[in-house]
Amino acid sequence: MTTNLLRFVHKHRLTSLLLLAAVPIISIFGYKKYNKELDSKKHQIVRGKDSLFLILRSFSRTVVVFSSKVFMGKEKSKVIEEQMVMKNTEDVVNTLGNMKGALMKLGQLASFIDDGLPENVRESLKQLQTQAPPMSYELVEKIFIENFDMLPTAMFRKFEKIPIAAASIGQVHKAVTLTGEKVAVKVQYPNIASTIEADLANLDLTSLFAPLLWKGLDLKSLVEELKVRLLEEVDYLNEAKNQQMFYEYYLGHPFIKIPKVYFEYSNRYILTSEFVNGSSFDELLTWPQTQKDLAAETIYRFSFRSIYRLKAFNGDPHPGNYLFHRNGKVTFLDFGLVKLFSDDELSQLTDIWKYTLFEYDVDKLRSAVENAGFLMKNAPVTNEELIDFMEVFIALVAKNEELQLTPEYASEIARRVLFGRASHKEVVKYANIPSAYAILQRINLGLIAILGSLYAKSNWRSISEEMWPSINGEPITDLGKKELIWLESKNKAHLLS
Repeated sequence: MTTNLLRFVHKHRLTSLLLLAAVPIISIFGYKKYNKELDSKKHQIVRGKDSLFLILRSFSRTVVVFSSKVFMGKEKSKVIEEQMVMKNTEDVVNTLGNMKGALMKLGQLASFIDDGLPENVRESLKQLQTQAPPMSYELVEKIFIENFDMLPTAMFRKFEKIPIAAASIGQVHKAVTLTGEKVAVKVQYPNIASTIEADLANLDLTSLFAPLLWKGLDLKSLVEELKVRLLEEVDYLNEAKNQQMFYEYYLGHPFIKIPKVYFEYSNRYILTSEFVNGSSFDELLTWPQTQKDLAAETIYRFSFRSIYRLKAFNGDPHPGNYLFHRNGKVTFLDFGLVKLFSDDELSQLTDIWKYTLFEYDVDKLRSAVENAGFLMKNAPVTNEELIDFMEVFIALVAKNEELQLTPEYASEIARRVLFGRASHKEVVKYANIPSAYAILQRINLGLIAILGSLYAKSNWRSISEEMWPSINGEPITDLGKKELIWLESKNKAHLLS
């Protein structure tokens, strides 16, 4: 029975993601104490109802597919299955696109983490990355009046009414400041904070089921961390500070570009940044492989240099958050979901790499994994089982040689995270995602998928050694050599200041 269920989950990934979401959403019918206002409770119920109806529609279509396999021929049932999958996808895009918030982020994630989804399904889901249904311009004007006591056309020399992008938290308009600078103005959807709070509140029931599957999972701490990070994302002043931190660190970098923040045109609900022209991810996919390799190397360097040197991770890596230029130059957008790390938290991570790659010692490695909180101490799991489970995660940097990433490899990473019980039941049962490292799962469920879709090739181990503390490896790529010159100049300027 378990095997059949796993086969179903693997084959019908989109429906499975919705059914997984059903567990917390059904909690709207549970009995629970509410400390918030009645309106918040009603909002939660409405969100849960819309989500539940979406899931029920998806499930009913799946029943149709199953029935067709029983009562109809193979060819006819295949046609019906394809029709039901597309109807599911259109339903998801329309429902989540209009709902916005945390549930829309689920759809965004599904659009690129698994190569097993049919191409037409993935193409439809891509709309959730930057092309969600926008709010009206009249509503945009109302938000400006409420926040700045003036219309956008009075605040800016020019303000385009039609947004250039619309996603899960807000939409972006192109504008020109009174002093002539071209800017991108991100306007937050009304009540989006309460929308996300309602989505997150519907996670409560998962705490009843989690111990049955994951004995080592500290779900309460994990959910609380995700709540904090996601609710920080709806505070645009917090995002502005995050973006400014990255901007100052990478100032003058030869191929990493962070747009400047215009604080005088920003507040909690409106964020104004330097406007940057660039090519989209879809356009990048049409470029020569050498250009895709360079872009991928830049994304990889940005992610891991930020973690190990800036002690910060921009936790929303998805195709809509990059603008691409030739020869490896990339502009990075959206800094709402940022996790800052302490020295101790980074030290625990580097210990895992140390005893895996440089001073291999299986006992010390296990202790490092346990100390970081990824595995229950004294769990009835052998060292061999642990190493076998970790193998797919370290394959990227296991050898000091060129390695080409693929969608298949990225999907295997995602499946190990989401459905690891299928192949590594005992390890997953006692594994945990420590709250401090929860956002880092976006590397496994996002960053690797992006690099895999580019079929990027590089010596990822060598690049990583440049950024791992205490290693400080010498660069072997052209981009690495350019970055070293920038680092030396940056360090020299710091010493002189």
